[in-house]
Amino acid sequence: MAVDKEMSVFSGSTHVDNLDKYYSLIREMLLEPGFSRRRFQGGAKEDAINYLKTSLRGGNDEELGKEVLYTMIYPSTHR
Repeated sequence: MAVDKEMSVFSGSTHVDNLDKYYSLIREMLLEPGFSRRRFQGGAKEDAINYLKTSLRGGNDEELGKEVLYTMIYPSTHR
């Protein structure tokens, strides 16, 4: 699995004999994840704040500027 700010990619492979079981498992993971929305949002927000504090503030002015710009342009997505 790869996660980015704008997309997530899930990939995998299985033998054709196991396709039905594999599809069932992947479908369940995507449609009925094992975490609560509240817990996920809190963790994601904390991770983003920690990233800004540790990485961008001291070491990457350009990325920090982009984050500030995104917050100004898309305020409802950066709460």
